[in-house]
Amino acid sequence: MEHLVYYDIAAAFVLLTALVAYHLRKYSDNFQSRVYRVMLYALLVVSTSDFLLFWKEITFGKTGTTVLLYICILGQVVAAAAYLLYILCLTGRVERFIRKEKGWLFVPAWIVIALLVVQLFIPYLFKVGTDGSYQRQNGIMLFYLCMIYFYLMGEVFLVRFRKRLSFELLFSTTVFAVVSVFTLVLHIAFPGFRFQFFGMAMCVLLYLISSERPQEYTVPELEIMNRRAFLKESEERLLGSERFPMLVIKVHNLKVMRQTLGNDSVNEFLKEMAAFFRKLIDNSRIYQFSQSVYVLALDRKKKDIDSSLLIRQILDRFEQPWHSGSVETKFRIHISSIVCPRDANNLNGLIDYIQYMRSLSSENGNVVLKTAEMDIDRPKRELRIRKLLNDAVDHKGFEVFYQPIYSVTENRIVSAEALIRLKDQSMGYISPEEFIPIAEKSGMIMQIGEFVFETVCRFIQEKQLTDYGLQYIEINLSVVQCMQENLAERLTEIMKKYHVAPAQINLEITETAAAHSDMLENNIKILHKQGIEFSLDDYGSGYSNTDYLFRFPFRIVKIDKTILWETFKNEKAMIALRNTIRMIKELGLEIVVEGVENQEYVDYLTEQHCDYLQGYFYSKPIPDRDFLELLRRENAQYYAERFSKNELSDIITT
Repeated sequence: MEHLVYYDIAAAFVLLTALVAYHLRKYSDNFQSRVYRVMLYALLVVSTSDFLLFWKEITFGKTGTTVLLYICILGQVVAAAAYLLYILCLTGRVERFIRKEKGWLFVPAWIVIALLVVQLFIPYLFKVGTDGSYQRQNGIMLFYLCMIYFYLMGEVFLVRFRKRLSFELLFSTTVFAVVSVFTLVLHIAFPGFRFQFFGMAMCVLLYLISSERPQEYTVPELEIMNRRAFLKESEERLLGSERFPMLVIKVHNLKVMRQTLGNDSVNEFLKEMAAFFRKLIDNSRIYQFSQSVYVLALDRKKKDIDSSLLIRQILDRFEQPWHSGSVETKFRIHISSIVCPRDANNLNGLIDYIQYMRSLSSENGNVVLKTAEMDIDRPKRELRIRKLLNDAVDHKGFEVFYQPIYSVTENRIVSAEALIRLKDQSMGYISPEEFIPIAEKSGMIMQIGEFVFETVCRFIQEKQLTDYGLQYIEINLSVVQCMQENLAERLTEIMKKYHVAPAQINLEITETAAAHSDMLENNIKILHKQGIEFSLDDYGSGYSNTDYLFRFPFRIVKIDKTILWETFKNEKAMIALRNTIRMIKELGLEIVVEGVENQEYVDYLTEQHCDYLQGYFYSKPIPDRDFLELLRRENAQYYAERFSKNELSDIITT
């Protein structure tokens, strides 16, 4: 039997090696890793007990042998049960098991414990002689069947959810089950065969290589945990009922810094931040949820942690510069304290809060947010709108509406503004004010802008809008479009494709876009030379910088609706509007006032000699078919003066 002892020694050596390697490397302290540790220690205890049982140099007597047998059996049960629980972790079924299945999978473990209790009174599993020798009894077969059950159930879960696992994981877990069952069957048939624990020890070592890899849970360069570790550990904490707080920090402008200073410099800043966080909350978990979001999970065992004090210390530190070599800079942050399960009682709810923090943009100073102030549905809505935008871009799913612009001097509709619309069956029409910023951030705005421009040009060509008295259509250009070097070239190509005269297009540029003057100025110069006119849109809502009126060849200034609406509530606003109109007129520019909703507005603006009026008093934005019908109806006098009865009949029929 000497060689059997060597197998147990080898098994113990392998397990000790795995334990040392495990504790020397930084692993995520999640439930899966803790289960793995339990399996390691259980097998070490079993192999050591088995070694002592067969070591000829020592005799333990009846009591000692009985204790070792109890330890060996219990250790095998714990190792087998830990294996099944480990498989549940790997396949993502542990939450369902804990919350819904209530532990029925582990009934065989209780059966073995019950057998050990019976063994205290009846030698049902084994019988120990006075000299320390023992013999297996018939009941031991029930114990073996329970062990086989755990390994086979683990294999069932592996087969059922194999698509969730990598090949390495699937291979190592399957080998463990096969080796365990095969060596156990051999042991049943040949009691002297003790290779079982060495084979299991080798498989556990294989787990360490294929599954328990610290690089999957850490950000090595920052010496903190990653998003995967956060999700695993948070899910496990939420399964319990204990309270645990965390701080979520959104660091702004990292992307811009990477573009200007380079990745190496920004990484140095992040290393300094991570070191500060580690020093601030020693023994707590720090995670990088994304490139710009960091989570500090406070130690739940420490009752004296003051979240408000930590927030103050973090804010104070972010008022100071961060360093990368000779470069130093400050970063703005949003920070919030989230307490689970008070604020979020499941993982999805917690992620909603963090995604909200992730969606925030930079402000003038550092900001502390309370969970009650967070619109956590906003990121989900943005994600849904982003998907709608993708689908609409791919399948041309946008609609272009037209809002008429009324000429005060000609007493009729002379132009219109093209406005894009996005519609969803459940969400209805989504405001451009909501989806345009999302399109700009995601890079889809160029395709959307081109779609609108081409749709308008096709509409002008197909419907011969000049016959309706329509002189031109105004089309908005976004900030991103204005910054494109080939903007003028692309717009010119589309106009040529549909034989649209430059005079039939008026491009609207906001004050925000005008602030990016270098590239914009070049584009305007090229397009204006070709005969396209320009309008300054939303004047008064942004910078209200008169410099734009001097430097750019605008023909029209569109006064923002908010100024008009305030005029009839505030005498100072009326003075400001009156002087703004006078200044623009003296500069030789024409004026469109937006937001005209009633006759009182019309009368006042007419008195102020405004050129054009736009608003719901004349029409809300409407689809092209309805817009044509409106033109026929409202411009009837224009038709009567220009066309004969037969020509007018042809136009109406068309």
